[in-house]
Amino acid sequence: MATIIVEDGSNVAGANSYVTVAEFTQFCSDRNITIVNTYGDESQLLIQAMDYFEQQPFKGIKNVETQALQFPRSDLWIDSYLEPSDQIPKLVKDAQITIAVSFMQDYSPLSTVDRVAKREKVDVLEVEYMDNASATPILRSIGNIMRKLVTSSTFGSNFATIRA
Repeated sequence: MATIIVEDGSNVAGANSYVTVAEFTQFCSDRNITIVNTYGDESQLLIQAMDYFEQQPFKGIKNVETQALQFPRSDLWIDSYLEPSDQIPKLVKDAQITIAVSFMQDYSPLSTVDRVAKREKVDVLEVEYMDNASATPILRSIGNIMRKLVTSSTFGSNFATIRA
């Protein structure tokens, strides 16, 4: 069982999560998601989710260069509102949990992408994928929740247009 050290917005030394195991469990319970984990316990799922989450190019600026995690951040705007720089936005917590759920359901956003089969045939059964088919499942839940937090074209472009 991994030890969870929760970042609460005050730059907690050694922080490795934005949520507690209890918050993860409650989120799943509220959505009728059964926790079945082949990777270990819930704390390990949360750590694995952080491995992916912390690699993203986030909006805003880290408060302190040496802080353990990407949040808290200053100059972070979500839905046209400036987020407090001493708190962890609910969207960040929901994102970590959503990623942890995807790991739990064996959809790892960190998995290696293999070559896509053009045709598979076993006896009379045959499968042929479209030429532009994705090699891995597309996890819309992760992309949707991360869209407001990141500046990457992976989740959609975010830029301001100013007219003179």
